[in-house]
Amino acid sequence: MKRLTALSFLFAAIAVSSILAQPAHALGEFGKVWTKHYLGKDADPDFTKAMKKEGCNLCHMKGEKKDKRNEYGQALDKFLDKKDFPKDYYKNNEEEATKKIVEALKKAEAEESKSGQKFGDRIKANEKPASE
Repeated sequence: MKRLTALSFLFAAIAVSSILAQPAHALGEFGKVWTKHYLGKDADPDFTKAMKKEGCNLCHMKGEKKDKRNEYGQALDKFLDKKDFPKDYYKNNEEEATKKIVEALKKAEAEESKSGQKFGDRIKANEKPASE
């Protein structure tokens, strides 16, 4: 009986957390636009492969919660606000949303990494934007 009660509680907790979980909204689109903007047909194939492997870790700290950003993610955070991308905004306004994201990417290019290089220069040199 105790096992049945424990299992029932576990399933109820999973159901409640699934209902209360917030969708990622357009945050995944930030990465898609980054990939399209920097890893086009003229991009170095090795750089493209390495950056696609990095995935979310281009901006986020590997192994940390998603609110922990590396230096590049912190720079982008100055120019991108997820509140400006409510649910379905990207899907319903793809061109406008893409333009906003690209503008933020370009602004972040001018920011300096801890290495002293600008993020844009690091990307042009086929290096991961964050030096950490």
